[in-house]
Amino acid sequence: MRPVEAAASSYVHPKKGKVYRYYKCLAKLNGLPVKCGFTSIGVQKIEEFVIEKLAALGWNRPFLERLVRKERELSHGRMGPLRLEREQIETRLATIRKGINNLVALAKDSSAYGQAGSAL
Repeated sequence: MRPVEAAASSYVHPKKGKVYRYYKCLAKLNGLPVKCGFTSIGVQKIEEFVIEKLAALGWNRPFLERLVRKERELSHGRMGPLRLEREQIETRLATIRKGINNLVALAKDSSAYGQAGSAL
């Protein structure tokens, strides 16, 4: 099978009680000057091809190891901004907690002051 050089879109065509599913080359549909190796092709043919290729990739240990390594690198790179954001949030949270503790202490002090004043 040759590689597709243009996008394809799936179509459903009901005919005489049966439903035919296929992919059409969008370039040909839209009149673009991109070459497609096909005008339309049955869904089953393409889906079987894709599943075979995916299954083959699943057994390709070096490819999977490269893929995992690359994803680890990418995720590690995304961690920096997240760590910075976490530190900023923790700093704000500490400030809020300090404010809450100050309010609780103030409420306790004013409550104790009110009780002392009523005893006089």
